[in-house]
Amino acid sequence: MSNLEQTILKGYKDAIDAFNDGNVKGLVSHYADDIVEVDYSGVVCNGKAELEESFDEVFKQMPGISMKFEKENISIRMLTPELSVIRVPIELVLPGGNPVLKGNHILINKKAGERWLAIESHMKLYPPPME
Repeated sequence: MSNLEQTILKGYKDAIDAFNDGNVKGLVSHYADDIVEVDYSGVVCNGKAELEESFDEVFKQMPGISMKFEKENISIRMLTPELSVIRVPIELVLPGGNPVLKGNHILINKKAGERWLAIESHMKLYPPPME
């Protein structure tokens, strides 16, 4: 993995750490001001203010929700020197540990100084296994 890819991955890991800590301010700091996010339920957020409200609501409704990912399976593709796409296979762990939902998190990131901020984010979850 190149140094550039490691930098992009570190930003993603830091955002997931903030998510797992329920740190909304820390989490949204990894997004551009004009972020467009489509969350796992299909809700669209336009801008950091809406995104912050959405995450506040998620953490109120599901305290203890967490996300896991394995960095070995991440795909980072450079579109330009200032723009990247990252695909991360994730596991969303609902409070109490059940169920664990699997899917992919897709982000388009733009370079902002030394950081890479998400300008678009889409999370797709697979249906839970049938029993």
